[in-house]
Amino acid sequence: MLKKDVPMEEKSIVDIFISLMKDVNNELESEVIKKLVKEMRPMLRQVETGKYAKDIKTILLLPGFRNLFWKMQIYRGGKEFNSRGIHTLRVCLRAMRLAKRAIKKGKYIDLSLVAANALAHDLGHFAFAHVAETEIDALIGYKWRHGQQGLWKYGFIEEEAISLLVLDGMLCHSEIEQILFFNPDKNLEVEEQLSSESRIPARIEVLFVKIADKFGNAIDDIDDASRNGVDISEVKSLLKALGENSEQIFASLTKGIEILEDRLILKKQEYEDFLTLQVFCFGETEKGIPGKIHGDPNLVRDREEIKSTISKILKGLAYFIKSKMYLKEDLDDLLVKRIVRSYMTEKREKYERAEEIGLININVEKILAKDIFADLTETEAYEVDANLAQYSHGYKGLQKARVA
Repeated sequence: MLKKDVPMEEKSIVDIFISLMKDVNNELESEVIKKLVKEMRPMLRQVETGKYAKDIKTILLLPGFRNLFWKMQIYRGGKEFNSRGIHTLRVCLRAMRLAKRAIKKGKYIDLSLVAANALAHDLGHFAFAHVAETEIDALIGYKWRHGQQGLWKYGFIEEEAISLLVLDGMLCHSEIEQILFFNPDKNLEVEEQLSSESRIPARIEVLFVKIADKFGNAIDDIDDASRNGVDISEVKSLLKALGENSEQIFASLTKGIEILEDRLILKKQEYEDFLTLQVFCFGETEKGIPGKIHGDPNLVRDREEIKSTISKILKGLAYFIKSKMYLKEDLDDLLVKRIVRSYMTEKREKYERAEEIGLININVEKILAKDIFADLTETEAYEVDANLAQYSHGYKGLQKARVA
């Protein structure tokens, strides 16, 4: 008798993860991913029966999670550099290792919540790293970050069964502050969180993700920059003292961490070492001093080119929606038309509800353009850009359009 295939959602977390990563790596052929998968397997086995195991499965099965492996971290055009997906796996490993240390010290930490928060933390991330966020701000007229996008998409627009505390982790992971601010047992509605300016997490589990994310960004960006020819001699001796590879460096920077009920405390020297790496990477924004990596002239030029492309796509999408071009009968084979039509038929009621309760207070086509762009990988974004240009030949004024 032939064994019946088990539906993917009924398989174990590890089986879902292995199947997904095999599919991803069939295309990417990344040795880094192979290594990370090997390290992730025993960690994920430990959360198979955890309270948030269902969330982990849901996250791994999302198209948006798979897409992270085709979204850049800081450099584009090469599998030798970190993708947003590789970054996510590293954050998960590092956060879980930190949490396990806390558990050994007698702290109550839900390891499955740590894993779920880590795997979900960048689900709202746009293509082209953080460059897109400034262009989205310009389009919609206010500050909007990927944490908010994650909560908006998976807590309101999509009907995914993701727990409130995981949605909270998406929203709160970006900031470094560690103060516990509101009651984790309070049953906050998603609408309340979306309108709230608070970015403080409800549970300490998110803080492990914060540390893994913030420290990992600096460590891994320096690694990528070095392979891209950027001079890192200024921090080379510090890196050598901290470890031989990125995981050893992360372990050294966090070895003295203390876990209190509502915050993580770093040793003074470890925090200063982290700040040295962070300033080298990102600079000192408040003083107008650019970082050696993110201020690198080659990277700055690349970002300006990307910004121009993103701006065209967002404005083009907004006009495409406003003028109802997705209803026209021609050019049905174009990606942009398929995506927009799908949004307008499957998710229309959600956007109408959002307008009704005051979550959208600008032209809805701008929000739709933002959300459609958020779903795109970089390859798809370039295809959509080309599609919009193709439409502009038949429908004059598309690329010059400005949505009021």
